[in-house]
Amino acid sequence: MCVIVYKPKNIQLDQDLISMMWSQNPDGLGLSYYDHLGKIRYVKGIMRLDQAIKHIEKLQHREMIIHFRWCTHGVISQKMTHPFPIETKNHKNHGVSAEILMHNGVINGFGDNQISDTYEFTYSVYNKIKSYKLRKKLLESIDARFCIMTEKEIDFIGDGWTDYNGLIVSNLHWLSYPKKSTNVLELPETIDQLSDPFYSDDLSVGKSRYYDDGFDDEEWKRYVSYWDNKKFKQ
Repeated sequence: MCVIVYKPKNIQLDQDLISMMWSQNPDGLGLSYYDHLGKIRYVKGIMRLDQAIKHIEKLQHREMIIHFRWCTHGVISQKMTHPFPIETKNHKNHGVSAEILMHNGVINGFGDNQISDTYEFTYSVYNKIKSYKLRKKLLESIDARFCIMTEKEIDFIGDGWTDYNGLIVSNLHWLSYPKKSTNVLELPETIDQLSDPFYSDDLSVGKSRYYDDGFDDEEWKRYVSYWDNKKFKQ
């Protein structure tokens, strides 16, 4: 269960709230905002809490949408983080786009252990529909929450959006502090995620978040060995 946060210009998102949301949704962060020309700029692939705080702090004066990811499908990687730029060939981790899509929930029939459901849906279906009205109508037929940011407006689609002290959030599950799971090996903030094969943009490596129950023993041993060699604790 991810969380999407809409932050108006006049509302501050403090570090305590960021930390609470990250603790429950630690699989990567991305955000989008309007620049001084009204263009949509986005940054994604933020894999560390300290970097997430820095990015948000720099943009506190702007209207902004933030996505904290909880990985249900696909690998934990920069590429799988939201937002997803629409109607552009630029799939980089930062840039300008005429439209931005973020999702909270599960899109049935899409995604696997390498590709997230949102990524596959966005670029195999949604992005191929030329009409914005038809794209929006498609999202309204799915049992999930979406946020679409265009240069003209921001649309919140689906049930469950909630006002939380001036912020609009897609759910309140992140209030069940502390962490997502005590059985999860977290990424230490001192590790550069780009050098960690388990947090890679390469879809040939990595798995969804690692739990100590229900998946391949050899994969688990390799993962534990990696962390033991780094001398980090669970």
